[in-house]
Amino acid sequence: MKLITTYALAAVAMIMFFTGNVLAAGEAFEGRKKCSSCHKSQAKSWGDTAHAKAMESLKPEVKKSQAQSEARSCERLHSR
Repeated sequence: MKLITTYALAAVAMIMFFTGNVLAAGEAFEGRKKCSSCHKSQAKSWGDTAHAKAMESLKPEVKKSQAQSEARSCERLHSR
């Protein structure tokens, strides 16, 4: 019985996930600037995080060793 319930829940979760992606695909992404015009304190708080600066390491002027070091620190956090 537990196995059937697990499969049923997994199937429902997959259907919801894929349906949500299809529905969201038609909407345009507004971006950080539009959100932060109303959510100023959240934008400021997020702006100080490593996630806000993650794309900086991909810029051509950033040294490869620095970018690799930053990537390793992120991987440690996301691979737990």
